[in-house]
Amino acid sequence: MDREFILSLPLGRLRRVREGGVDLIEVNFAKYRRAAFRILAGVAPKEGLMTLTGHWAAEDVYVGWLNEYFVMYASPRWRVSFTLWHWPHQSPIQDDYDKLAKRVAGFVPELELALRERRTGPHMRRFVIPRHAPINRTDQRL
Repeated sequence: MDREFILSLPLGRLRRVREGGVDLIEVNFAKYRRAAFRILAGVAPKEGLMTLTGHWAAEDVYVGWLNEYFVMYASPRWRVSFTLWHWPHQSPIQDDYDKLAKRVAGFVPELELALRERRTGPHMRRFVIPRHAPINRTDQRL
């Protein structure tokens, strides 16, 4: 894996095993170590995932590898990541960090909704990657 990808996930992955599969949550920090992040969530099948590099156990799968996953933004319409707000030319204080943590913690029900029911809340976007492209057989000529 490339270095920037590994640096973007300093917290690793959160995993929760349940009957329907393995819930995966990643806190994905912005590239180039900017002070911004988004939250990715998805459900890996219990049997794991087959990729071009082989079979991966469900606990080892990354959210972005799934055919369907969810991304939580501070503002999903504009794809604005969560950031730590503070006055310009001033360093953030502990209260700034606390406010951000409380704000993000308030979105946990949206994560649960996405993982359990595959529905989006106001801060979530759903991404679906088609398994294969449909073939239009009427356009083929012999």
